[in-house]
Amino acid sequence: MKCLQLSGDVDLVRRFITGMTEHLEGRSVLVVGTDPAGRIIITSPGRMSVHDVLDSMPPDLVLVTGTQELAAPVVRCDREPREEREPLLLAVYSGDDASTDFQDILSRVFGLLPQKTKEDCGRCGTDCRGLAAAILDGSRKPGDCYYAPGNVEILQDGRRMELGDFPSRAVEGTLKGLLSSLKGYRAGSSVTVRLREGS
Repeated sequence: MKCLQLSGDVDLVRRFITGMTEHLEGRSVLVVGTDPAGRIIITSPGRMSVHDVLDSMPPDLVLVTGTQELAAPVVRCDREPREEREPLLLAVYSGDDASTDFQDILSRVFGLLPQKTKEDCGRCGTDCRGLAAAILDGSRKPGDCYYAPGNVEILQDGRRMELGDFPSRAVEGTLKGLLSSLKGYRAGSSVTVRLREGS
């Protein structure tokens, strides 16, 4: 799932959310923020019911508002430009939708990294925030993350399991080998496999 952090002027953050949601035309967006008491609030612009929200899981894009420390690109919503450069800064939004290239922003957002410190993992040579900054400056790729999902995603009870590069490739190769022998399988198509343990 792609994730984008929004910081700055609250009114501009709301306008950016509206503009990005309109640009996505029917794809699902979740907005995650906090209320004044620090409780997490999740909204889904354009969705009319809980069923609509649940039916759109996982979302195509998550927009995180407030001061969360994530290893994800940031759109700073400010009317006045600032001199300081944030390592995770992807774009600055001043409220002018006509001059905002939502498609470019969306094309540069990548899947949420696992939020590990260098001590927790470090297989890429840095922590997840450092890798995210390197992805944004073009010196690294999302696939450089050991836990990058690649072409395989395994969910256990709805939660994504962290796969390393070797397990991901092993599962992908095994499944492709098995599926290629099945009548009706089309190479290159998206496949869902569900495994339910007996009780």
